[in-house]
Amino acid sequence: MKKQISLVLVLVLLFQAAMAQQIPDTSRRISDKELGLQYLKKSRNQKLAAWILFGAGMAGWIGGAASYSDDLFEENTSAETIALIGFGCTIASIPLFISAAKNKGRAEILLRYENMLLHHPSLPRSYPAVGISVPISGK
Repeated sequence: MKKQISLVLVLVLLFQAAMAQQIPDTSRRISDKELGLQYLKKSRNQKLAAWILFGAGMAGWIGGAASYSDDLFEENTSAETIALIGFGCTIASIPLFISAAKNKGRAEILLRYENMLLHHPSLPRSYPAVGISVPISGK
């Protein structure tokens, strides 16, 4: 009986090891430059989405309010609905602006000592620079 139980346990362990999924090599750490560029791209996409949401929300809010004010004494729920949806879209754009700023800050930290990409082809590749350090002390 003990031999049968041990045989079953060994077979279960062998089948489990044979049928297990292969784990991809995750030991390669992403470089700071690649991670910074990913954060920068994410920040740009979030900021674009936030501006689109803000613009659409303001247009809906103003359009709904203008339509509602024309028919002030009539029952017009569609204008109220459009104005409220526009107001909601405008408010919903605020967290996107905040997260875009956070991701841009993360990208700036990671890319601080890297060469930043400039997208203008007429600019030279290297720039001469002079730095001045002024110590600030009480004495």
